[in-house]
Amino acid sequence: MKIKKYNPTWEHIKLFIWVILIFELLLFCLALAVGKNAGFAFAFRVCFWLGLIIAAVFLSIFLLNFLGIVTFSFSAHIRGTIFKKKAPSPARVLNIYDFPVLKSILRDADHVDVKTVEGEVNLAEFIAAMLSFRPPWLIFFYRIRKVFVRLLGMRQDENPEMLRPLDAEDVPFAPGKTASFFIVRHASKDRFWIVETPDDMHLQAFLGIFKKKNNYRKNTFYVMTVVHYKHWTGFIYFNVIRPFHHLVVKQMALAGVK
Repeated sequence: MKIKKYNPTWEHIKLFIWVILIFELLLFCLALAVGKNAGFAFAFRVCFWLGLIIAAVFLSIFLLNFLGIVTFSFSAHIRGTIFKKKAPSPARVLNIYDFPVLKSILRDADHVDVKTVEGEVNLAEFIAAMLSFRPPWLIFFYRIRKVFVRLLGMRQDENPEMLRPLDAEDVPFAPGKTASFFIVRHASKDRFWIVETPDDMHLQAFLGIFKKKNNYRKNTFYVMTVVHYKHWTGFIYFNVIRPFHHLVVKQMALAGVK
C-alpha cells in the first residue's frame, strides 16, 4: 500500500479554495435576499465587487502558499542531497506486518494519513491527554461542523465540551468499550489502540494509535486516520473538513505528549 506524503501547504490551498467557494455562495444568497427590496441589479453589483475583493485577498494567500510548496519541495530535495537520506514516510515507519489487524482496515481505504510525535508518556497517558484536548478554537470548529453535518443529514456527535476528560487509568482497551465518541475495536496495552467512530451510512472512519520505543528514552507515537466512503455525502463531508482534520489531529497528537 502506498501512502502519499503529506504536504501541509497543499492542504492550506484546498482550505482557501473551499472558503472562496463558500463566500461566493453566501454572497449570491445575500444578493437574492437583498435584491427583493433594494433591486437585483444593485444587490448583484455590490456582491460582485465584494466577491472580487475576497477573491483578491485569497489569491494573494494562494500565491503565498504556492511559494510555500516550492520552498517545501526544494528544502526536502536539498536535505536528501546533502544527507543522502529521505525523510521517513508513514509506510516505512509503521510496518503493517507488525499489526495484522490493520490489513482489513486499510483494504480499499479512500484516505489514510499518519501523524508522528515523540514523548516520554506511555500509550494510555498519550490517549487520555490527546482525547482530553479541547481548546476554545477546537470547540468553535465543532460548532461550525455541526451545522455542516446537519445540512448533509449525517450523524451528530456529542459536543467536545460535554465530554468528560479522560484519565490514563480510564482509557479502555477491551473491544466494544467506548472512549469519548470512539468505540474500541482492537487494542494491546501499551502497544496499539484502534478505535472506530459509531456506525454511519455516509462513511466509516478509524483512528489508530501505535507506540514504538526509540533509543532516547522516549516513545514514538503514530496516529493513523483511515476513512472509507460509503456514500457521496461522506466524500463531500471529509474533503471539506480535510484541511481542518490535519490541523486538529496534529495538535491533538502534540497535546498527547505534553
